Amino acid sequence: LSKPDERLSWMSYGLPSDSLFIDNAVMLKRFNRYPMLVDPSGQATSFLLRLHKDRQITKTSFLDASFMKHLESALRFGTPILVTDVERLDPILNPILNREISKNGGRVLVRLGNQEIDFSPSFALFLSTRDPSCHFSPDLFSRVSVINFTITPAGLQDQTLSLVMRSERPDVEKEREELLKLQGEYKLRLNELEKALLQALSDASGNILDDDKVIESLEQIKKESQEVEHKIASQTETQDRILEVTRGLEPFAATSARVFFALQSLRHVHFLYHFSVQTFMHVFSRVTEEAKKEAKVPDRSELLLRLLFKLTFDHACVSLLERHKLLLALRFAQLKLLGSQLELDTIDLNFLFGKVAADPVSSSPPLPDGFSAKQAANVAVLSRTSKFAALPELIRSDASSWASFLSSEHPERQLPPTWTGDAPGDVDMAWRRVLVCHALRPDRLQAACALFVDQVFGSDFLASSSPELRQIVDSSPPWQHSFLLCSSAGFDTSSRVERLARDLRVSCDTLAMGSPEGYEQAEQLI
Repeated sequence: LSKPDERLSWMSYGLPSDSLFIDNAVMLKRFNRYPMLVDPSGQATSFLLRLHKDRQITKTSFLDASFMKHLESALRFGTPILVTDVERLDPILNPILNREISKNGGRVLVRLGNQEIDFSPSFALFLSTRDPSCHFSPDLFSRVSVINFTITPAGLQDQTLSLVMRSERPDVEKEREELLKLQGEYKLRLNELEKALLQALSDASGNILDDDKVIESLEQIKKESQEVEHKIASQTETQDRILEVTRGLEPFAATSARVFFALQSLRHVHFLYHFSVQTFMHVFSRVTEEAKKEAKVPDRSELLLRLLFKLTFDHACVSLLERHKLLLALRFAQLKLLGSQLELDTIDLNFLFGKVAADPVSSSPPLPDGFSAKQAANVAVLSRTSKFAALPELIRSDASSWASFLSSEHPERQLPPTWTGDAPGDVDMAWRRVLVCHALRPDRLQAACALFVDQVFGSDFLASSSPELRQIVDSSPPWQHSFLLCSSAGFDTSSRVERLARDLRVSCDTLAMGSPEGYEQAEQLI
């Protein structure tokens, strides 16, 4: 459905290299009904604007005062038009979507409002929405081709893998792109030869063996197909080398995708926590740039992971409330340990998040004096896991140490032994402190979690201070021109904006929104 050079051309226009976007690009090329793009990341619309730039594509929306003028011009002159934010479809488009075309003499017309407009056969309409949760009616589905560009974990992994390959091993990435192009061309040529073979057999009359022209044609086709198959086989060594490099970076790409979707899940914590794919890819590009500066570091995967978690965390913390920063750090720590020997146990996580119920009746001997019923129930739950199986007995055999633990100001720093045999490593020990503090000293849980994060990422991970507004503006992506400053009651953020304006030596206009006059003033200032 698409040739290799065509796919490479799409990528040069900004189309991501993963299979989802390529499949959708084929649909954009071969649509029968006008496409409706579900594009939360904005990558598809950016690609579409670059792809049809030579055809003078127009971008508009139903809220644009010049919408009717743009639509009429596109219909008359046959240029593409992209209508954004179509969560609610304007009925003015119904005749166009329904292809209600009429002919009057030599003119082809379509009704637009109360008038008949010339309809050019080269006209193309593209609709798009950034809302992946938008629900469309069955009637609309029957009149448009819905193409979903919502990012998937596999798709984002492919994108990040391609970007990190381009940064870390540009030579291998170039070989990979050339190999994909060659393989596509070879397969296409084999397909053409097979068709030529069938056509030669179909055109033969009488006995095939008596037709010299057919025999020569078959021999030529056979010879050429063998040459193509030999060329495909000769790429095996290159494929193996590319595969070896790719496998080394795939875990990092997979972790990158998990980090992005961890950010996406923060919307369940607070309604303002939304992070776009473009913003994440901007941070990801900073990761690869910083990694280039440390070219002498031998363990590239570990360096990339360290930069990924740190830069992403610092960027996200600008938008987070203080009490939610540790939550994100814990999630990142879980992702960092995923797949290693230190991977956090699901049972432990369920206990930490209160998803494990205590036994209503426990047959084990009671704990020493000083332990409440709730603490004893939590210990019983912990003892179900292999790492804490001996915990009740250890508490009973060393009651004085555990009494000191319960009364300590900093119990997370002096945990009595919860194991038998060899002592666990630093990260495992820190995780044990988290679980035991949650069970016995929940007031010190945050401190224990902070120590755990320090063990996983280093002591400087949580130590980042709040950046100044100018630093935030300077480090923001080029396309980000507006900022929403959210503050608690009683705190005025306007002073920070005024200080930024003084530092940049630009004028600053202040107005109150909420009234019609305020909206008019805002439009005039913009």
